[in-house]
Amino acid sequence: QLTVSGGTFRGLLVQAQSPGCFGFPLPSFSVMSGDTNVSTLACPGQANSAITHTSRSDKTQATFYWTPGQDLGHINFRATVVQNFNTFWVNITSPELRNSVNPVPGPSCQTNGNQDNAGADLKAHIVFSILSILSALFFVL
Repeated sequence: QLTVSGGTFRGLLVQAQSPGCFGFPLPSFSVMSGDTNVSTLACPGQANSAITHTSRSDKTQATFYWTPGQDLGHINFRATVVQNFNTFWVNITSPELRNSVNPVPGPSCQTNGNQDNAGADLKAHIVFSILSILSALFFVL
């Protein structure tokens, strides 16, 4: 269970990613029963790989679940939080959460079975950041 809290905010986007693998979200997020403040997203085309807000109303917290897949290595949670049109935070990153039960070697940033390079990761990260801001601001306006 994860909770985003601390002051009032209107928008958020949260993903789990392997450290250093920008733009490759790890599923699987789910929403608490009856919670209408957040919903899951498919980013990029991967079901339940992100959490976002459902309205531009003020919120003081958002609580949701994340269930790791099998053979998952270390992860970070990355978030964008929007307080209002002029105040927002991008790329808020949690400390690295380490899998100590079944350690897996370093990050493997793959899409369709092909190893991506750091340039592609950076480009995906920039696009993700821009889309995060735009989607969050869309509900604030």
